[in-house]
Amino acid sequence: MGKKVNIQNLSKNKNSDEFHILNSYFKKYILASSMVLFLSIMELASQNLFPDNGIVFQDNILPRIDVIIPADSLALILAPGNESSNYEFHCTFFFSDGVYSDTLTDVGFRLRGNTSRNAFKKSYKVSFNTYKPGRKWQNLEKLNLNGEHNDPSISRGKICWDILRKLEIPAPRANHVDFYINGNYFGVYLNVENIDEQFTKLRFGNNDGNLYKCLYPADLVYKSEDQEDYKIEVFGRRPYELQNNQIADNYSDLKTLIGVLNNTPITDLPCKLESLLEVDNVIRLMVFDILSGNWDGPVYNKNNFYLYKNQKSGKFEMIPFDLDNTLGIDFLNVDWTKKNIYSWKPSNENRPLYTKILAVPEYKNRFSFYFHRAINTFFNEDTMLPILDSLKEKLENSAQKDPYRPLDYGFTFNDFKQSFKVPLPYNHTPEGILSYITKRQSSINQQLQLNKVKPIIQNKIVKTNSNSNYMTVTSKVIDDSGVGNVEFCYKINQGIEFCASLFDDGMHSDLAANDHVFGLQLEIPINSKSITYRIKATDLEQNESFSPLCDFDTLILYNTSSDLVINEVMTDNSSTIMDENGEYDDWIEIYNRSDQEVNLDGYYLTDKKGIKDKWSMPNTILPAYSYLLVWADDDVTQGQFHTNFKLEKNGEYLGLFQKTNDSLYLKDEVLIPGILTDTSYGRYPNGYGSFQFLNPTPLSSNSPLSALNHINYNVTPPYTIFPNPANEYFSIQNLGSIASINQIEIFNVYGMCVMNYTLPLSDKTIIDTSNIPNGIYYARISKNATPLETLKIVIQHF
Repeated sequence: MGKKVNIQNLSKNKNSDEFHILNSYFKKYILASSMVLFLSIMELASQNLFPDNGIVFQDNILPRIDVIIPADSLALILAPGNESSNYEFHCTFFFSDGVYSDTLTDVGFRLRGNTSRNAFKKSYKVSFNTYKPGRKWQNLEKLNLNGEHNDPSISRGKICWDILRKLEIPAPRANHVDFYINGNYFGVYLNVENIDEQFTKLRFGNNDGNLYKCLYPADLVYKSEDQEDYKIEVFGRRPYELQNNQIADNYSDLKTLIGVLNNTPITDLPCKLESLLEVDNVIRLMVFDILSGNWDGPVYNKNNFYLYKNQKSGKFEMIPFDLDNTLGIDFLNVDWTKKNIYSWKPSNENRPLYTKILAVPEYKNRFSFYFHRAINTFFNEDTMLPILDSLKEKLENSAQKDPYRPLDYGFTFNDFKQSFKVPLPYNHTPEGILSYITKRQSSINQQLQLNKVKPIIQNKIVKTNSNSNYMTVTSKVIDDSGVGNVEFCYKINQGIEFCASLFDDGMHSDLAANDHVFGLQLEIPINSKSITYRIKATDLEQNESFSPLCDFDTLILYNTSSDLVINEVMTDNSSTIMDENGEYDDWIEIYNRSDQEVNLDGYYLTDKKGIKDKWSMPNTILPAYSYLLVWADDDVTQGQFHTNFKLEKNGEYLGLFQKTNDSLYLKDEVLIPGILTDTSYGRYPNGYGSFQFLNPTPLSSNSPLSALNHINYNVTPPYTIFPNPANEYFSIQNLGSIASINQIEIFNVYGMCVMNYTLPLSDKTIIDTSNIPNGIYYARISKNATPLETLKIVIQHF
């Protein structure tokens, strides 16, 4: 079957071909033997609301970023009159933290920001994917380097991003860096994570929902039922500017949210709004704006926020950005330290998000509760003074030599040192950071209207392992009087409701004892179709809360309603199977699991849930219990079974939709994780089971990943076809010692079986091809229904 390999010798020669083959084999074997653990990690990693800083955003030191760019390009960027240009110039990017360093060429570089474009100390955007589409660095496509020219401390933005994390609001990561262009020091900059599809994929586990950048005057005021009215431009741009899914340009989700927010009676608002919006996060974000004096945000200035339609929850997430006008910076001649938290919006303007939320008694109580927690836990002089001292010490040397920091307002180095604590004699700096915090804490303490709150249920996670019948449930629950009981109430297949207690003891899949995170692991019946559920929390005063508030969430364990399903995918096809053009493209296997043929006309595949009809499947018939192979190569010119999109190796959404009466309905979908080369991800058991990593079995029943049935596609196959191309016949010969095969199936490039030989076969078998049309085919060789090899065969009749 093949030559024997000495593992000890191979380990000494890691450059040998044999080592790489064996190493790939063992990686897949280890993956199979630890499937439960890996899937648990994978599902947790798919959503990470508060990711680690990593190398890029480490804030215990000052990393160095260099941009090398032709002098004439830099001159054009900085030339008067080019301030509004977004043209990205080629540059080389360097990063170093004293231990780790990296270099990237062909990187895009341009100005960014609003007022900073006209400042001496400008802000810049670095784009890793402009000239190399799809490229990421440290899992990022872009970086924002903010000059913070308004802020003599260069620190207010960083402090605010850290406060958002304390409030557990999904927001960008940030740190300070020393920034150089062509070897010249441009100063200390704030490096802020870009809000884009990478950001939403990391935080929420998906990136195909609509992402809106909301700028002045994005007040969320209702206009009409016509979504076009929310696309009207102001200042040459849309206030609600769609950052992705531009081809569809569908604003119906935003229109619905704004309609419910503005037009729903207060008594009905919680039920309807919580089905569309992560309301508790929004309450905490409003607390942040008012706490930090962020007058340039959504509540006061209808500006500087993103809305993302999370495809996992079906709800909008609100994400802040641009936080330099905070903590005492003022251009409006308002004393932000004293402004009342319950009347913070402009008195003559409508801010429905703020006013409607405060009109709901429970929301207003929660709003007050979060303020009380903030000023008593971190937003006070005792907690903030050491943080400010540490920041000042870290930045002092860089701030002193920063050549651009003094140019816009005349800030001196002494101003930098004083700005952390006391006001400065500039029109926009009536407060230092510490003086602002001290006064703001005092005024909020006097304004607070505290009432009892019901238990607050946050960060609910319900997940199942693909190869087990266990479900893990976790949720954070907080309350002003203490949490009494937390329960997971559920129905299997819409049956009788059961409730099971969650625990905060560090022993029930929760994180640690007494950390307010409750958990349990629950066994569910094998072959369950769906679970409907909600979390119920009761505090020590017997107040109850539910999440969701007025309904149940539903978890579909596997799809039973659709005849067609996504059965198997491969996102890194190196040597498994070629298309009719001899290319190893990504592929998608569709399976008709019904006993009736299905016409594919009206079915669509997409890698963007917001574009449901992205690729139209051809008008052809898929027989009962048959497979179809589709090539995801973004090259429709190669044939009718080649899509207009590719699959992302590191993870991707894939959906199957059907059009009925001009409406598109979801038939099947999968969130594909990162997959090893020449490993597939598909349903097991075939057609009905949940997705897991598989041995690749294109055009046949799925096979679980294991050492026993793994086919290594990198070694010489034990079977050969002759002649190839074939005319009236070809023979299959067994070159190794494997026992005789007893089945040969021949498939065309569309995955349809055109011939099936099931009689006993010898080691050399003649196959009649006289009735098979010219073309490229694949012969799959099996023994006792176990696929052994798939070989390409060209048939050409003369």
